[in-house]
Amino acid sequence: MKTIAECKRLFEEKTHRLSSGASVFYREANPVAGRTIVVVHGLTGTSASMLFMAAAFAKRGDRVVVLDLPGHGHSSTIPVVNMDDLAVWLHEVLHGVLRLQEFVLVGNSFGSSVCLAYAHKYGLPANSRMVLSAPIPSISPLLALPDRALSYVPGAIMKKLYYANRLAEPFRIWYLLANPRDKTLYGKVSDCIRTEGPLVQHRYAGRVLMPANIRSNVFSRALPDDIARRTAIVFGAKDQLAGKRARDTLRNWHPDVDVVEVDHSGHLVHIEAIDTMRGIVSYNATMELK
Repeated sequence: MKTIAECKRLFEEKTHRLSSGASVFYREANPVAGRTIVVVHGLTGTSASMLFMAAAFAKRGDRVVVLDLPGHGHSSTIPVVNMDDLAVWLHEVLHGVLRLQEFVLVGNSFGSSVCLAYAHKYGLPANSRMVLSAPIPSISPLLALPDRALSYVPGAIMKKLYYANRLAEPFRIWYLLANPRDKTLYGKVSDCIRTEGPLVQHRYAGRVLMPANIRSNVFSRALPDDIARRTAIVFGAKDQLAGKRARDTLRNWHPDVDVVEVDHSGHLVHIEAIDTMRGIVSYNATMELK
């Protein structure tokens, strides 16, 4: 599929009120299918940016649920001090809202940290798997400080300067993609930026979620072997956002974690490497425990 609008047609849009009073928005395809794949997007993204990959899962016949994180898209904000707060949020969505017994949990970028926080706090249910795509296991000060500073810029100004600025868009795409000259890929990322830009709450992301991630980095905690055997990591060999230090960390993170490095991808493996992601998610949904 070439546009987000085409992908959206495969999904129902739903909103649910959580026990805290906060609301969670999600998109769901094939609600009565047997296998369920839950997708969690990255910081300042929304469920919309994950739809190119999610549509590939849905067209295969899987039940696919794509969430909006707190303070992103159409989900309301929640108080967050550390990543455990997001683990609690995800746990209620998975088990209280969706009432899942088993699933494949797919996180992207910051969403990978949210999924990992959930797995640390609650474990993974039997016959469930986790795929962490484009994770960032260490936050460089060079990345964190500008984000923190920009979080104080009023939202309306930030959108004009960055999130909805046609002059800034080519730089963003060049930075995120391994091959920005590919017109199809460029068009998909541009579609994501223009769809999500009006919905971005960058101050919540920069002042609340990013500090929580730095304060309680889930990749600094040992992953239990039982969960590691059911976890795969996928990252782009040309990921400029995560950087070389992150790639080195992921390659040696845990001996039982399946690690896949995609040569032709940057940070957006969910757009540049959809076929790879589809194969890995399918494998992790059916593999026998080691």
